[in-house]
Amino acid sequence: MIAVAIAAGVDDVTIERFRFCGLAGGATGCIEAAGAAHRFRLLDSYIHGDFSSEVVDLTAAASADILVKGNTLINIDTGAGLGFAAHNSTTGFVRDNRAPT
Repeated sequence: MIAVAIAAGVDDVTIERFRFCGLAGGATGCIEAAGAAHRFRLLDSYIHGDFSSEVVDLTAAASADILVKGNTLINIDTGAGLGFAAHNSTTGFVRDNRAPT
């Protein structure tokens, strides 16, 4: 289960001041892109849940000019504990985020 699924070929997605508190277990992640998500923005958001994968997953394809800024990403899954992941060739900025353990 994914809370926000971004289809392949969809660009210019902005998620701002998003609040998500997930139920225990059963969720793969919170935000996942099925392909490149050029100019993706995740700003000033709070995500807390029990995810078996990353809280935010942009690994499917390289994205250009992303910005992930000012977020709190909490994954309480003791086996995964992953916060954010992007494809190795993704460009942009990831700054001022908190991923407490």
